[in-house]
Amino acid sequence: MVRVATSKHKRRRSAKNTPASDAFCSGEASGNPQSKGGLSSFENTMPEGSRTAAPEIREGPPWPRRLGRVVFAVTLFLLGLWIARDFLVTLGWAVIIAITTWPLYTRWVTYFSDRRRRTLAPLLFTLLTGIALLAPLALIAVEVGGEGRAILEWLNRARESGLPAPAWLVQVPPGRGTGRGVVARSPE
Repeated sequence: MVRVATSKHKRRRSAKNTPASDAFCSGEASGNPQSKGGLSSFENTMPEGSRTAAPEIREGPPWPRRLGRVVFAVTLFLLGLWIARDFLVTLGWAVIIAITTWPLYTRWVTYFSDRRRRTLAPLLFTLLTGIALLAPLALIAVEVGGEGRAILEWLNRARESGLPAPAWLVQVPPGRGTGRGVVARSPE
């Protein structure tokens, strides 16, 4: 029978004045009268019937389980791509911009002190990159907005009176003999 140390049966400290658990784990003899020294004597005090064999250690999961994990991981990856499909083009452009501006950023950071490199340099570089990329789009939007009135007037005239035939359409000869002309022949 194995005896467990409780508050009634405290182990004595070893001669080196270390805690009893340290002495027990290190293999030194403890103050327990049933123990004749260390771990090996503790194991010997166990009854024969209570000893069990060490469990068998497998090197890895069997192949069906491993295959199931791979299939599950691939399925999760594909579902993630399906969910993010609307953002993939945007992410692709972000990667392209990040790769192309990296040399500029490494030069940009050298103009800042060590303390300001962590916050101010990335903040200003991001703002300037955004302005450089969005300014042409803003100018295009302003121009389209200015021409919008003329486009709306032209669409209203076309709706009311129809579109006039272009001048070059009159010069196109009618299709003769091939049946592929612009104007179909009328039956005579």
